[in-house]
Amino acid sequence: MSAPLPLARAARLLRHAPAVALLAAALAAPAAAQVEVVLPRPGTTLNRVHAQFRWPAFPALVSDYELQVVEDDGSANPFVGGFPIRFHDVPAAEPRTVVESGLEFGKPYAWRVLAFVGNPPARTVSAVYRFEVAPLPPEVPPMVVTVPPGAVPVEPGVVMLNHTGLTGPHTGGALLTVDAAGRVLHFLNPAPRFGDLRQLRDGHRDGRLLWVRPSPVMLGGGGRAFETTLDGGIVWASPDVTLPGGADAYSVHHEVFPMPDGDYLALVQDDRTLIIAGQPRDYAGDRIVQFDHHTSEVVWTWSTFDDYSLRDFHPNIGPSDWTHGNAVVFDDATGRIYTSMRSISRISCLDYASGALLYNMGEQDWPGMDVAFGDNLFSFQHAPQPLPGGNLLIYDNGNEREPLTDPRQSRAIELAFDDPLQPTAASIVWEYRLEDDQGQPLFTAFVGDADRLPGGHTLVTAGRAAIVDEVDAQGNLIWRLTLDVGFPTNLLYRAEKVPALVVDLPGDTDGDQDLDLADLAGLQVGFTGPGPAALPFPERLSDHDGDDDLDAADVVAFVSWGTGPAR
Repeated sequence: MSAPLPLARAARLLRHAPAVALLAAALAAPAAAQVEVVLPRPGTTLNRVHAQFRWPAFPALVSDYELQVVEDDGSANPFVGGFPIRFHDVPAAEPRTVVESGLEFGKPYAWRVLAFVGNPPARTVSAVYRFEVAPLPPEVPPMVVTVPPGAVPVEPGVVMLNHTGLTGPHTGGALLTVDAAGRVLHFLNPAPRFGDLRQLRDGHRDGRLLWVRPSPVMLGGGGRAFETTLDGGIVWASPDVTLPGGADAYSVHHEVFPMPDGDYLALVQDDRTLIIAGQPRDYAGDRIVQFDHHTSEVVWTWSTFDDYSLRDFHPNIGPSDWTHGNAVVFDDATGRIYTSMRSISRISCLDYASGALLYNMGEQDWPGMDVAFGDNLFSFQHAPQPLPGGNLLIYDNGNEREPLTDPRQSRAIELAFDDPLQPTAASIVWEYRLEDDQGQPLFTAFVGDADRLPGGHTLVTAGRAAIVDEVDAQGNLIWRLTLDVGFPTNLLYRAEKVPALVVDLPGDTDGDQDLDLADLAGLQVGFTGPGPAALPFPERLSDHDGDDDLDAADVVAFVSWGTGPAR
């Protein structure tokens, strides 16, 4: 069962108290110099074609800036012969911008900025900076986009694909980000076998990535969860269970989910040998744990062994893959946790505050009689998503959903409940049935995802078929992305649409997606104390709470969300 929540939180606050005192002393000391930042960092190689540009402010500025980016021909002055990519006007008040078009994989670039300074105005040119964009690996498949005639526009944003089937040097998996036209914008291959992935957009970790490196037997070692920058720099990792004395109970698989306070909710292996009818029997269950985001201590836990009947296992799978959990999500609106158990076609709802199991939904034909309702609504499902208003979105693989006739068909479904707090029945109020390009039923026996987007559309990932669909509120297909070759070469575990690839991380003054001592220096320079102030650039980047003031609230936010340095 869960640790007592008030005690856990109190203990963690006490652990942070010395850091708060240390920061208060630092802010009382003479301010350090503000670090001059250039982005992209000179000489670096980017893994994406969306990039943030930033440069030292010109003194005595009397005009806006002009950013010039050209392909680098290697000469002393590439702006004479280099092919121009981007000329961009940038307001004088903020010497930075994000370039989202013109850059290409596998090319070198040079850039500079121009502006007028002084009285009388004189044209001034910055230093020339150079970087390159890495080539896109040849194993990345072609992306084919189809849009049905008369389809409404897709929702804005880019799609992150959780690819788990690449071959060659990148065997195992990678992150691919694509735009609405199917152009690849970002590639990251941080580890063999790339599992669950999402971009964080919670107001404190904006733009960073949260993902899992599961650990099948063939790879050895234990699975881990990671929070990283877009470039793969690690800012947090769950315990390494492969180290001597490692915590074997915390081998993460399938899912890690961000909690509102910064902690991480994760699915970990819970394998036990039990004596059943006098004979040993191996059970592969699941445990949900909450990792403290500073210490990686486990501060909350629940196991399938706590509440499930040991008699409830699939007859064709057995207890050796008893539950096969594949999702865990926290609903901040209700304080409830939803988890999906594929092998027994079950979704469970837990009360976070008490750790109590509130109900099980799904297949009811089990001897333990643990499931209250929901028989034949879904089968071997993935990706439950609580929706505003109390409904639940699910990707229903449909492996054993009756009638058991061909052709099988997978779908995304939205469930409504008779009582949102204590349900006794659920019904399908919306669905999208997957079809192939010829209009025939499409069945994916494993993996898949369904996400409700902010504007009401739904993103549906038929992972085994390497297809991502966006459908409107009426369930009409409006956009399809197909990776040119499907299973086994291309397999998508999950996909999500995010507003933008490159976004600001609150408090990050040097643009490295990490909150470290350089960012503390920036906070120290701009610290004003109580009362609003018109913060200039780059001091405004230290304003965690957006109140145009750098005060104690921003210090506390830095303590709570600080990471650095990224490894």
